[in-house]
Amino acid sequence: MKVQQLLRRKRAQKGFTLVEVIVVLVILAILAALLIPSMVKWIDKSRWAEAESRMNLVRKAVVSTAVEAYASDKFTPADIKDRTVDVVNGEGTLVSPPGALQDYFVSHLKEYLGEDLTLKDFWVWGQYNQDGTVYSLDIFYYLKGSNNPLPALHYHEDASGSSLTREEA
Repeated sequence: MKVQQLLRRKRAQKGFTLVEVIVVLVILAILAALLIPSMVKWIDKSRWAEAESRMNLVRKAVVSTAVEAYASDKFTPADIKDRTVDVVNGEGTLVSPPGALQDYFVSHLKEYLGEDLTLKDFWVWGQYNQDGTVYSLDIFYYLKGSNNPLPALHYHEDASGSSLTREEA
């Protein structure tokens, strides 16, 4: 009889006890503590991959623009200073004398990149040989955002080769 009463009482009690709920919450907290660092690494890797992809697009656009400028006889001056391109945020000029080559790069880079990618966060500085080949090329991609672990991605190319490096704060 007592066993039947206990069974009826047990069936009448629905839900979880406070101890059971706390145990479940502790297990969930442990799992979250284990997973969050992995997720942060995945986010960092995806940002790095996106930055590399954007840098590659801009590098290809700069090289294509240089080839086109060479075909249009924009590299004729003998002085390398006149074959220097300095594009800041896709618009302005810091070092280069305003001229045909500078104007050509500013207008044509935007055409190559299209609407998908702007030069807003890029700084491009290049010096070219008279035959249109790269003497020295530097492209900086400044990544923005408080959570972003990559403040700048730097591409450098010269006669000795090329490199792509992260410049962290």
